[in-house]
Amino acid sequence: QELIDYYHRWYNPQNQAIIIVGDIDVDIYEQKIRTLFAPIASHPNAGTVEEYHLDNHDQVIYSLLQDKDLNAGYLEYSILLPELPRQMKATTDAEVMNYVAIAAANILNFRLADLKANANCPWHDAGVRINCFASDKFKQFNVVAYPKEQQQQATYALMLTELRRLVEFGALPTEYNRFLEVYNAMIDNQEKQKDKI
Repeated sequence: QELIDYYHRWYNPQNQAIIIVGDIDVDIYEQKIRTLFAPIASHPNAGTVEEYHLDNHDQVIYSLLQDKDLNAGYLEYSILLPELPRQMKATTDAEVMNYVAIAAANILNFRLADLKANANCPWHDAGVRINCFASDKFKQFNVVAYPKEQQQQATYALMLTELRRLVEFGALPTEYNRFLEVYNAMIDNQEKQKDKI
């Protein structure tokens, strides 16, 4: 019964979206959608999905975790990316912002990997990822590193230096071209795989 109640509360027309992709006649399909879905009424106990907002802040929020059983360190520096208003999510501006974040993450990944090739590099491994925070509404730009023994401060300083260098001075044309090769290969691969999904 608990599962049925949950279904009636959250699986309702006001909490759903229909997405159609392809070469279609928009007027015909819009009418078909209205005809098929308009008669579906919400359940009387339907819940309302609340919008959450995270306030930005100027100070750094940090946490320090220690575990005597772990023999390897881990550092992570996260930046909460600007929240997009709902009406902006399906726009070209939103796609451009997403593309810029992906490009920045890849270029910084290249730099961190190149630094790792140096014997004096303070980390075993480091990288950048963009992931969701709390829900798909909020995204984080995360720089992570696994420092070598007694190299936590040097690792943290170098990863922040590289992040700041990218923010302040941008990327070299050669770095951007390197990213484009990876990005275009990924798009080509997705295109080849689309019929297998």
